Amino acid sequence: MKEKRITQAACLVKIDGIPELQIIPLHRHSDMWGILKAFGFRPHQGYEVIAQGFIDNDGWFYNRQDAYALATLCGQKVPEGKTELFSEDLY
Repeated sequence: MKEKRITQAACLVKIDGIPELQIIPLHRHSDMWGILKAFGFRPHQGYEVIAQGFIDNDGWFYNRQDAYALATLCGQKVPEGKTELFSEDLY
């Protein structure tokens, strides 16, 4: 059985006209605007970022708090004493 691990930053996004929420994998959360801009979106038009978080090795989305808990539980090296995971914590 494969052990779950947090693998990268991601945003959960609602895009107008698409009924399902979309998970956008990122290197850093700050990359989100550049990706949306590359697809022709304008600031705050046609989409809504629902949550910043992370995905695991199976592509499941976790908010910052749940991602930190999973990373800690899996023994991933993350800063101690926090309650949320940030993209720079993975590198």
